[in-house]
Amino acid sequence: MRSSLILTLSGADKPGLVDSLAQVVRDEGGNWEESRMSRLAGQFAGVVHVTAPAEKRDALASAVRDVPGLTVALHSAGGEHATGDAYELELVGAAHEGIVSRVSRVLASGDVSLEELWTGREEAPQGRSMGAEWLYWRRFSGGGDGDLFADRHQPPSRD
Repeated sequence: MRSSLILTLSGADKPGLVDSLAQVVRDEGGNWEESRMSRLAGQFAGVVHVTAPAEKRDALASAVRDVPGLTVALHSAGGEHATGDAYELELVGAAHEGIVSRVSRVLASGDVSLEELWTGREEAPQGRSMGAEWLYWRRFSGGGDGDLFADRHQPPSRD
């Protein structure tokens, strides 16, 4: 039987971090199933799903904690995926404080569980009236009833 682990990791960004982790996973009999990694504010951050034979799980867990340059937290994988209608949305608008909170509140009120979320700011193209920066949201899915936005013709209030 195989055991699943979720690794959350961070460290000062430098070449070779992913290679070091991948070698440890391989050397300990694990398999790299999927991952999401980014460089954020000069730091490397990521989440990795690995599997290993159940009898090698503890050795793998110990070894990944010792990868130089990385802080690694381990979580047992499991739980249920969101069910119901799948949603995908991309929002682009003027960046301002609290936008993530307001949009996530709307999603939560529709019983939507975020599967993936990307946010970022960049300078708006010349001639736009939206201000100097935009906020980008991408991809989420969950258990809404298919009419998540049917009764939400107005943006969330600014409170």
